[in-house]
This record gives sequence, structure tokens and C-alpha cells, in this order.
Amino acid sequence: MSRDYMVTPIADTSERFSDFAPYVPSIDARGRVAFQASLQAGGSGIFVGGGDPIADVALTGDLIGGF
Repeated sequence: MSRDYMVTPIADTSERFSDFAPYVPSIDARGRVAFQASLQAGGSGIFVGGGDPIADVALTGDLIGGF
């Protein structure tokens, strides 16, 4: 069985992000990609995108409540 797939770039190192190593991104059934990245301005974070604007999930220095 042959399937056609469409590849959509989610993020690159041309602007906001400086590095994506050492973690591997994860993709869900709807095509959203979660990934860790270092920021060109310093720090790092966890992000999610799927062809739309990338959303911040957590950034270096964020306080996470409810634990």
C-alpha cells in the first residue's frame, strides 16, 4: 500500500531557536510536534507547533504550580 505524506517545517534555527539537541521531537495523531529547543536569546524551553504559530509550553525560569 502506498501513502502520500506532506512534510511541514515546524521550526528552524534562523530566528528564535539556536539548537534542538539532544532531544527528539514527538508528533501526535493531529500532526502537532512537541520539541525542546535552546533559544538564541538564552535559556531553553518546551514548545509545540503544527504549521501554525509555535506555542511555548514551558521556558527556563517559569514557575510551574500545582505540584
